[in-house]
Amino acid sequence: MKRHTQKAIPIIFTATLLLILLHIKDPDVVKASAQLTAFAYRKTVNIYSNPHYRHTGRTLKKLSGGQEISITPINKSWNRVNFLINGHYGYVHSNDILKDESTGSYHIYSLRKHTNIYNTPYPYGKKNTVFYSIRGSQSLTVVRMDRNWYKTVVTVKGKHDTGYVHHNDLNLAVTQKNNHYYASKSASNVYADAYSGVRSIIARIPRGHVLYGHSFSGNWNIVTINGRTGFIHNADFYKNNSFHRNFLIAFGDSVTRGSSADIDNGTTQYSWVHYLPSELGLSRVENYGVSGSAVAVRSDRKDSFQERESWINSHGKHPDTILVIVSINDFRHDVPLGSFDVRSRYTFFGGLRNFSEYLQRNNPKAKIIYMTPLTQNAVPTYSTYEKNGLGLSQDQYAAAIKRTASYYGLELIDMQHDRFVNTQMNPFDPAIKKQYYTDGLHMNKAGYFLLSKEIARRLLNN
Repeated sequence: MKRHTQKAIPIIFTATLLLILLHIKDPDVVKASAQLTAFAYRKTVNIYSNPHYRHTGRTLKKLSGGQEISITPINKSWNRVNFLINGHYGYVHSNDILKDESTGSYHIYSLRKHTNIYNTPYPYGKKNTVFYSIRGSQSLTVVRMDRNWYKTVVTVKGKHDTGYVHHNDLNLAVTQKNNHYYASKSASNVYADAYSGVRSIIARIPRGHVLYGHSFSGNWNIVTINGRTGFIHNADFYKNNSFHRNFLIAFGDSVTRGSSADIDNGTTQYSWVHYLPSELGLSRVENYGVSGSAVAVRSDRKDSFQERESWINSHGKHPDTILVIVSINDFRHDVPLGSFDVRSRYTFFGGLRNFSEYLQRNNPKAKIIYMTPLTQNAVPTYSTYEKNGLGLSQDQYAAAIKRTASYYGLELIDMQHDRFVNTQMNPFDPAIKKQYYTDGLHMNKAGYFLLSKEIARRLLNN
């Protein structure tokens, strides 16, 4: 008896090893999976007694199309049903079912005048499977089940229900990014809706005309024209992507630095700079704003534009774009304007010329853009429409910026005289000052967000 047992041990071991090797080499075997929800995806689906006899095995039960069941996958082809049928577990083939292998959530828009939400992901031929519809361009949050179907939760008459929508009926939303759109046809259409079918045209835009808006879906974009929201198609308009994937450095004073700033040289919590990557599609942005910094060298500080200009190229940095809101502190702190022809580090003209030449010399391939300071209404320091201790106006400093930019061939955005800034962000309007400013010069988060959109629009316009 002992001899038979000894002989049996190698046989059992060999058989076990063989099974393990076969299991490893079998490409159809998958690791044990958690339970999944599945739906019968044919008019009639069989549950078999054996997972290897789809056509010859005994049928334990038949499912009708769209019927929901619980399964546990055992390999790529077969799944065990998680309920007993006459005392036995059955098996269903993967080709006969749609598995709910839900992945991340998505934001979608209807592509049709009415997009149906179904009770099951097998609605074909059943009129009673539609229990909800969304209209064209209406948004919805969904979870992807497979390449064709998404599921969502909708509220109907106060009750929450899970429904299913087909990919042919929707358009995945994209991250909203502001863009400039140029009409590419002799008459590029602006539509009232983005869904398919007969679309209502609200405007025809001549070739070359510019509209400002933001992305909506893969092919559609939202614009505002004549006070109405409209939709434009990529086939009719092309985007200005001149800043896409650029590395941008923003240089300036506390208006650039922002509110609730941290203490290093590269980041800030709330600033118009913070929002530029999403507005312009930038790949990288660094904020080199310093509170109180002036263009000219001042005896009481060591952080003028000229003294920290090397930050821009530290560690071998070569930005694609250098965006400078020229400091308002020269006006606020009575820095002499000086003469354009005198290169003093201690005057506004001289300091700005020195700084401009450094930028061009060390960044010959960069796009350099100057912006004049915004209007200010901050008490007790000088406001835009007062003269400083030297009897100079903010307009005179702005004129010096314009002359310098013109001399060196730099791009210029005149924020001081910008219509949008001086109407919708006018710090002399008490309601606007309360809504967007902390003190009439520095902004709160809402103010910086609004300013970033306007700066992005002006950059794209330039």
